[in-house]
Amino acid sequence: MPLVYNSAERRGLHSTNPLVRHQEIREALKLRGYTMSDIARELGISPASVTTVSQGYRRSARVEERIAQLLDTTAAGLFPERYEKEGQP
Repeated sequence: MPLVYNSAERRGLHSTNPLVRHQEIREALKLRGYTMSDIARELGISPASVTTVSQGYRRSARVEERIAQLLDTTAAGLFPERYEKEGQP
């Protein structure tokens, strides 16, 4: 099952807290046989960089998209607050 944070899930099925979501992402990746370190190695960056993006402290379209691909979703579905248009929920 893909990990997606749409409006229905935002009402309680999944946390919108970035740090809790980071843990959910880590667990979902683990179930698929991946780690943050694997993503970092693939992208040629540090594991800390992947973690910082997943936790919401920094943005990187490349990291967001790779995490989303591995979880069978989109970056906008996984990180909706980062992709919402200004003035819209």
